[in-house]
Amino acid sequence: AERGRAVSSPRGQGLVVGVSPLTNPLQCTALFNRATQSYLIDAAPTNDSAPGYRAYGGNAFFASFSTAMPPNSAHCYDGSSVCGSLHWSPVLASASSYHVGGAHVLLCDGAVRFVSENISTGNQGTTLPTPTSGGQSPYGVWGALGTKQGNEVVGEF
Repeated sequence: AERGRAVSSPRGQGLVVGVSPLTNPLQCTALFNRATQSYLIDAAPTNDSAPGYRAYGGNAFFASFSTAMPPNSAHCYDGSSVCGSLHWSPVLASASSYHVGGAHVLLCDGAVRFVSENISTGNQGTTLPTPTSGGQSPYGVWGALGTKQGNEVVGEF
């Protein structure tokens, strides 16, 4: 999926804020006003150390996204797990773009779809699953699109 690059603070896609500890998507989305695309607290950074600048760096901070939060919402890192640098912290990032209403996503069959930021995301207060927990996603249709072995059946979205 697309991931917007930070250009200014507190407004703009790609900025990241710390949450300590980060246990569910609601903690992250509560810090972001989707209507104005602005954070409610200080967000950082906007230089070449910001998410989106080093897409091929290999660490989640720069290039990953999650299907736990809707497109064009917040990006947060777990402030309780900073390992010397934000770049190696666990991160919860949404797909993001500067398109109104959603983001483009490449599916495994090669199709590209525009996913609405209003797609069903289930219960945002549910604790984040561990990387090895398996099973169905608690985060609605969007979460189901991001699981590899949840056996969810997703129709049109």
